Amino acid sequence: MYESATGAATGSNPADPETSSTAPAAAPAATAAPTPAAAPTPAPAAAAAPTPAPVTAAAKSPAPRSIQAAQALNALNVMVKGVLSSDASILDGLTEDSLTKLVKQVCARQPQPPEDAAVQNLINALLPVLKERNSGEGVSVAPTSAAAPSAGSKSTPTPAKPVDRPAASAGTVATTAAPAATASPKASAETDKTVQKLQDIRVKLLRLSSRLGQGPRNTVVAQVLYRLELAEHLKAGKGGGVRPGDASAQASAAGGRDRANALAIEQEAAGTPELDFTCTILILGKSGVGKSCTINSIFGEALSPVDSFSTKTTEVREIKGTVYGIPVRIIDTPGLIPCASESRHNAQIMAQTRRFLKKRQPDIVLYFDRLDMPARDYGDLPLLRIVTETFGQAVWFNAIVVLTHASTAPPDGQNGQPISYEMYVAQRSHVVQQMIRQAAGDMRLMNPVSLAENHPACRTTRTGDRVLPNGQIWKPQLLLLCFASKILTEANALLNLQENKAGRSFSQKPKQPPLPFLLSSLLQARAPRKIVQDEYEEEEAAFAAAEAEQAEQELPPPAKQVAIPAPDPALPPSFDGDNPSYRFRFLESANQWMVRPIVEAHGWDHEAGIDGFSVDKGFVMKKNIPTNVSGQLTKDKKDMQIVFEAEGSARHSPSMVTTSGIDIQTVGRQMAYTARAETRIKNAPINKTCAGLSASSVGGSLAYGAKIEDRFKPRPGMKLVLSGGVITSKGEKAYGGNVEGTYRRIGDDEAETARTTVGASFMNWKGENALGANLTSQFPIEEKTSLTARANINSRGAGQLTLRATSNDRLQLAAASLVPVIFAILGRCGREF
Repeated sequence: MYESATGAATGSNPADPETSSTAPAAAPAATAAPTPAAAPTPAPAAAAAPTPAPVTAAAKSPAPRSIQAAQALNALNVMVKGVLSSDASILDGLTEDSLTKLVKQVCARQPQPPEDAAVQNLINALLPVLKERNSGEGVSVAPTSAAAPSAGSKSTPTPAKPVDRPAASAGTVATTAAPAATASPKASAETDKTVQKLQDIRVKLLRLSSRLGQGPRNTVVAQVLYRLELAEHLKAGKGGGVRPGDASAQASAAGGRDRANALAIEQEAAGTPELDFTCTILILGKSGVGKSCTINSIFGEALSPVDSFSTKTTEVREIKGTVYGIPVRIIDTPGLIPCASESRHNAQIMAQTRRFLKKRQPDIVLYFDRLDMPARDYGDLPLLRIVTETFGQAVWFNAIVVLTHASTAPPDGQNGQPISYEMYVAQRSHVVQQMIRQAAGDMRLMNPVSLAENHPACRTTRTGDRVLPNGQIWKPQLLLLCFASKILTEANALLNLQENKAGRSFSQKPKQPPLPFLLSSLLQARAPRKIVQDEYEEEEAAFAAAEAEQAEQELPPPAKQVAIPAPDPALPPSFDGDNPSYRFRFLESANQWMVRPIVEAHGWDHEAGIDGFSVDKGFVMKKNIPTNVSGQLTKDKKDMQIVFEAEGSARHSPSMVTTSGIDIQTVGRQMAYTARAETRIKNAPINKTCAGLSASSVGGSLAYGAKIEDRFKPRPGMKLVLSGGVITSKGEKAYGGNVEGTYRRIGDDEAETARTTVGASFMNWKGENALGANLTSQFPIEEKTSLTARANINSRGAGQLTLRATSNDRLQLAAASLVPVIFAILGRCGREF
């Protein structure tokens, strides 16, 4: 019944200092209701009354008048106010007729309106209370909670006659409390099953916390219960969970917690069913921080060898044991060395750990560091990045930071006085968390921090548990964080929600690849590679080689090959008279690899401005497949960009050629790998058709694309190119097309004198269309002077117009640069005056 549900919820262990200090209103119920170990002790009727039938259903045997009145007031208050209470102030000012009308209207508005007989029973149970209240004599009503009646109540409830009954049975009564007021008849069987499983998860969490000596009001337990309620509301489509002003939702959530707490107390007292829970913990951290000592402290025995001067853990191994009656498996790993020269050693340890975890999936990761070793830099960041490269970024999404040597006295602050213990812990925690964010590449990540102290001289309680300087017993708190993390993982898997990064398991959902960028790269027109010499030229070269070989027998040996210096890099202009180009002079290599520096156009004085290099080489594979390999690497103080391209063309016939290639380039902070192939067929002397496919991988996500292209030459000097393509990934797709026309004017000497290109493009992605147009024209004005005009515009209203004049004779054109300077000066003067 309602009163039993509330009594069971407040019947926590009175010896728990957290429970007794944070909830003074619940103290009477905790004192009145016996603990599960003292079942024969009689309890008040409010918490130990026999189980009567609900007031919304026809009872076979009538209960005492006080119990029926309490049940009726509970039901009416829940339906009207959304609060579980036996407060009779709701009847003030009502008559028998108005009470009957009110009850019928309230029952008719319920999701599952009760039957007429149940409504009449409710009215009959409330009428004596109304008569007694209106007469001012009061009524004896069984209290439904340990809290006192509300301010609106005029009578003082008196307890009914006690009945001998174990308080543990209150959990059974709680499961049948007032279904008519809160239950929804439209819930499917699958939803009911999910709700029941979620309730079992709550009970499991509360049983775990009780074994660890932590009450339901522990901060970690309360946060996990709130997240479970929030996830349940999100799954049910109720929006953002329980709102502060929604009294009905708050009462329903509180009732769920109370019922789970009652069931947990009952199951722990009876010992059935057995707690089906195991936790596997992976230990990572630097060498010498106390990982093995912490393992021994958790199990309470020396299961892992310890040495103060050398590491004793040389291989990955699994340690099994039972802690507080809970099976726990810990995977111990050798310590990592935070030294650049030991990166190979750390990589070997991580590889060994990864092989060991193929058959043992951990539930939680503990990363160890020392509290007494402050680090003002990011010296451990390379070590954390090795862990990230081995297990992926998701390894940090289910990780807990453990700071050992937690009894260390805080150092002095800037003013010469010791800083507080809490501030010192916060500073060290922030440094470690910030390094983990850098290694994981997610600045929103917030890993919980737990403290540990394994020194034999550490202060302990009467039971032998070690206590930190802040008064916290660290062992139950650390285990509770581990168990709560696994509980949340189970709930997320049950509800199938899109969890955030802080609560994800070892599987991370890949990000969506940049489809517009990949589509633009796919639609780019590429000419097939050509062999420098055809068959006729090869025969001619062979004949010339034979003649040269014959003449070589008569002539003296030729001189050695003369080395050719490479061209100087085009350094940015400088006001300094010194020209540092001599620093970068080198001889061309004879192995056909062309290496050139990449010069930054906008650099500072007295700086070389070279921030990368490019490599290019062309060769022929199998005597008929021309191939080209090129790459470019640029790096500044923050980022590094890599571009690599390798492609080759295989000619099947004079009219058919296939070009295949591999592209590697940096996209943001990820690498994009693309494999592409296209075949071009010459249909007619003036027409060529091309079709191609591509497959790209960006950040673990795959994208597939296809394109078709047609080239048409209506007359000499004119070319029209039409192309269209589509690319798809994870159910999303982007498609678009390009149209480009080129006109070239050829002079009498077969040289190009002018070129005009007109193009248009469109792209559709996520239902949005993007249009663009561009125009480029280059033509001579006079003999040694040419003019280039460029213009482009897109559907968003952005555009650009550029005019550039190039001349070898008329240096007066340089004065055109004064035009924007003059306009800028005039504009500023106009604003000031």
